[in-house]
Amino acid sequence: MNRFYLYFLSLHFIFALNFEFNHQNPKIIIDNQELNNGFLGGLNYSITRWVDWDNDGDSDLFLLDEDGHIRYYQNDSISSNILFNIVDANFLGISNITWFYIDDFDNDNDFDLVTEYPQNPSYISYYLNDNDEFINLNLLQNENGSYVLGQQGAIPTFCDIDGDDDLDFFAVNLIGTVSFYENIGLNNNKPVFNFITSDWQNISIVGQMRHGANAINFIDLDNDLDFDLVWGDYYQSSLYVIWNLGNQNVPEMDNINFSTYFPEENPILTVGRNMPSFTDIDLDGDQDLFITVLGGTGGIQLNNNFYFYENTGLNEESNYEFITDDFFNSLDFLSDISPTLVDIDNDNDLDLFIGQKFTTDTSPFNGRIKFFENIGNNKNPIFKLIENEFLGTNLGTDLCPNFGDIDNDGDYDLLIGTYTGDILIYENIGNKNEYNFIFHSSIETDSNFWFSVPYLYDFDNDNNLDVVVGNIYGNLILYIQDSSFNFVLNQNSVQGVSVGYYSAPYFFDYDLDDDMDLVVGGRDGHQIFSNVDNTFYVANDIDIPYQGKNVKFCGGNLYNSNQLDLIVGLSTGGVYFLSEDLCMHGDLNQDQAVNINDVIMIVNIILDDIIQDNFLYCTADIDNNNGLNLFDIISIINLII
Repeated sequence: MNRFYLYFLSLHFIFALNFEFNHQNPKIIIDNQELNNGFLGGLNYSITRWVDWDNDGDSDLFLLDEDGHIRYYQNDSISSNILFNIVDANFLGISNITWFYIDDFDNDNDFDLVTEYPQNPSYISYYLNDNDEFINLNLLQNENGSYVLGQQGAIPTFCDIDGDDDLDFFAVNLIGTVSFYENIGLNNNKPVFNFITSDWQNISIVGQMRHGANAINFIDLDNDLDFDLVWGDYYQSSLYVIWNLGNQNVPEMDNINFSTYFPEENPILTVGRNMPSFTDIDLDGDQDLFITVLGGTGGIQLNNNFYFYENTGLNEESNYEFITDDFFNSLDFLSDISPTLVDIDNDNDLDLFIGQKFTTDTSPFNGRIKFFENIGNNKNPIFKLIENEFLGTNLGTDLCPNFGDIDNDGDYDLLIGTYTGDILIYENIGNKNEYNFIFHSSIETDSNFWFSVPYLYDFDNDNNLDVVVGNIYGNLILYIQDSSFNFVLNQNSVQGVSVGYYSAPYFFDYDLDDDMDLVVGGRDGHQIFSNVDNTFYVANDIDIPYQGKNVKFCGGNLYNSNQLDLIVGLSTGGVYFLSEDLCMHGDLNQDQAVNINDVIMIVNIILDDIIQDNFLYCTADIDNNNGLNLFDIISIINLII
């Protein structure tokens, strides 16, 4: 093995970079209040399930939103300080579903998964948890091989309604009835459900603002050791409760005297399609109530849609007290936001601007640009909302801002992409310390060009910023700046780069080779392209986790470290925070350089065969083979050479 081979081998491993969700999130302050979970992403139409996934005694959250992927949030709360962290935004890689359920279906003390079958929403897929590896055992069936059926557009549930220690299946129907499938046991580790009736307990919720179930859940609300039924109606603004007058083995549902507004003392009132869920979030021994809003005919409710009612009852008497309609307390600007980072005030830290698709709080329902000043510093970023309507309220919808020094006068100018495809140009007539933006002109695009997402980038290396623009069709359009603020269409696509629909470009040098690589957000996530001699190829040596649909990236060095941080705007109106995983860099002592000291450290680690620091281990394991050996030493030496 020659030296050059080893050199390129080491480069391959050094620059095979990973990004991950970072739990060291910057602070976000709105209305002088710090958000508890600013970077958890927004919530639109969320379906929730609570389980103690990490077996630490509290309730973690699995959530399905409009993008059809399941997210996993780890509960890291301390006492009354509610804190969740996003761990996985694409749990098991399952997509294109509208409901799911997590529970122990085979009674082996771990959690299995049931979902809608994506190819036919009436069928139900079953995933067996086998030592933390999920096996798709295909569709749920009865003992004769017929398939268990749900109803498309409605969210079913499971409950041990007959007290025989297995979970029965309940499918809600749009006509206001409930179908019941009894669990009769396991067949090859998969539960078997026999169809009993489509009219369980003669429940019929129709007429008089009753339009059939959107979502149901069972819970013992009155603490009489049997399960009552909590019903989220398609159009009703509250919840129904059908009380169980029977017992834990033989249910008897009261179809006459059920509650029409729940909780009774302070009922939820939303636009409709409410989904109830229960868990003991405060660990006080009783079940608290959560409600997410899935939308309804009363209007659009895309934020403030995660209700928390604390159970404050005493002596086994339930009493649900409203606490908040924003349980996550995260940044949430409704839908499809576009962030960008720039040091707008020249104070050596990055400020945050967020373009909004639309707003419903004031008329007109145009988008807004939010300005968050970094009132911290480049080692401790703190983003405080300073301007809620930066540059006013008449900019259009689907606003996508991007900054750059277009006229080379030493300050940042501004481009704003819009729904119509036109790109607004604002000149900064202030200076690098104090901005003053005035409208200059527009880049008028083709009439078929929609949802423009501009990014200022010197594409032709002439020291003048050009514009690469994403759009609804998923490709990238290039406009060359031929004179100050004058951009001319150059070609219909950028070297064939395409992501299907809703492209959103962001350039960054991920492999540290002094050229700009490319990540493009799209309708179904993102794609990464490596720049090799000014030609873009699909990159295989970088991994950025899935975040959702219609994502838009921005980045920078927020913590004055040798890592790149990414802020990702989501279709659900919120943001995620990602950081480069430094474990591949070989800088064991974290002195911002790879040198002989790192070689000495890895040699000592290998000789001692003992290491307690996980971060140090993964930094030393350059080839990422879960072991430390001679090849890791050679890789570091060749990097130094």
